Amino acid sequence: DIVDPHSLHLSDALPKLKGLAEYAEKHAGKYRRIESVAAFNGKLKVLDLMEPTVRKQVLDSDNAKSLFESELAFDYMN
Repeated sequence: DIVDPHSLHLSDALPKLKGLAEYAEKHAGKYRRIESVAAFNGKLKVLDLMEPTVRKQVLDSDNAKSLFESELAFDYMN
């Protein structure tokens, strides 16, 4: 499993998220889950990078924060 804690306030947030999406594209078959987790509006939100639609949106995005506030992100539960 890969659960990546993500900090949206850092300038490299989007490049790191895109890198994880690219990694997931190539290696998803080796993992049960590949997720990016970020604090947003007082909650932990998750992007499931095992999902092809999520990876595509990440790779096409120009703003990491908008991804975590979109319908692609869900509330994190341990």
